[in-house]
Amino acid sequence: MGIRAVRFMSSIRRLRHARPWAPLPAGGRFDLALFGAASALMGVGTMVVFSATIHMGSEGTEEVLHTGSLLRHVISIGGGAIVFFLALHASRNVIRWTSKWLVWMAVPLLLAVWLPGMGRQELGASRWINLGFMTIQPSEVAKVGVALFLARYLANRKSVLRDWKIGLLPGAGVLAVVLGLLLLQPDVGSVVLIAGLAVMMVMVGGTRLRYIAYLALTGAAGLGGILIFNRVKFARLVGWLYPNLTFLGVGHHPHFAMRLTTAGGPIGQGLGEGQGHSLGFLTQSSTDFIFTVLSEELGFVGVACVVMLYMVIAIRGFALVRRCREDFVRFAAFALTLLLVLPTLIHMMVNLGMLPTKGIACPFLSFGGTSMLVTLGTLGLLQRIHLEETARDAQNVRAEAGG
Repeated sequence: MGIRAVRFMSSIRRLRHARPWAPLPAGGRFDLALFGAASALMGVGTMVVFSATIHMGSEGTEEVLHTGSLLRHVISIGGGAIVFFLALHASRNVIRWTSKWLVWMAVPLLLAVWLPGMGRQELGASRWINLGFMTIQPSEVAKVGVALFLARYLANRKSVLRDWKIGLLPGAGVLAVVLGLLLLQPDVGSVVLIAGLAVMMVMVGGTRLRYIAYLALTGAAGLGGILIFNRVKFARLVGWLYPNLTFLGVGHHPHFAMRLTTAGGPIGQGLGEGQGHSLGFLTQSSTDFIFTVLSEELGFVGVACVVMLYMVIAIRGFALVRRCREDFVRFAAFALTLLLVLPTLIHMMVNLGMLPTKGIACPFLSFGGTSMLVTLGTLGLLQRIHLEETARDAQNVRAEAGG
């Protein structure tokens, strides 16, 4: 048995004897602004998902009313609520254990997409595991695993981050394993998201700027290699650069996404009244192009309200980062906030034609079981950190008043 396997089993035994769940800390305050913004986004997302799937029959035929996707979406939110509750009551031992091992647990899941009878291929990619009663997307688990791994890694190596050999290279090796498995699926969208998250975390960790430049150049070279050797990805790039000339082929999605995004005008065409996506001009409208559906049906006013709700999540998340005192907790809060904000930004930029088409769901809005579970789990961890930090502040205030 290898050293890592021995450490893993030892960690399992320690976790079994520890208290995995902890009560809410006394004196801690719930971040109502963060929770309210997320709840409002899920409410809007449920309405828009229903609107995007109302005319889509189970076999791809048009029906007057189809509620199957709405039911699945509501079930996903219910499952996500359970995950949120568990994350809210997770002890610090569980969070630290997760930050150490979740990224390695994601590796066999990423490999399982290739197992016959278990992996499911769709739209030319193998990104899903079919369990019979549900389908999971391992890349969503990998995102959280990488985020928490980086938080722990940077907290432990904060003093040596300016030395690339001992500060950056070991962590880069772990990232290379995860990103390589994602490229094999292929899932370039998740690769871009995780790489962007890693660069931003290393940047705030205090490494040298030239190392950031080296990472950016390496990423650009990697993307260039993908475009050269993958004809499908190269065609998407051409379609993104010339959407009006290639809208009957590779530029179909960028062209119609931009057209339908601006078709709503100031107040939109109304829920369920968006003709563009109802007529099938956009496939995956409930996931990769949910922002386009939102813009077409709710217009500029609806988009502005949704953007402000995401700004509330970003502001509250980064304010929590400033409140945290321990390095690991601070990096974890920053990484978890990025997991809610960064995919949203990329999703909107794709829908607006600012980036090539990528399969990235919009947190809280898009249809998707695994994505919703992970998103609400991330929100629960952020709330747990907020409760602990505010409880500590309240305890210090009482101590000073008593003294």
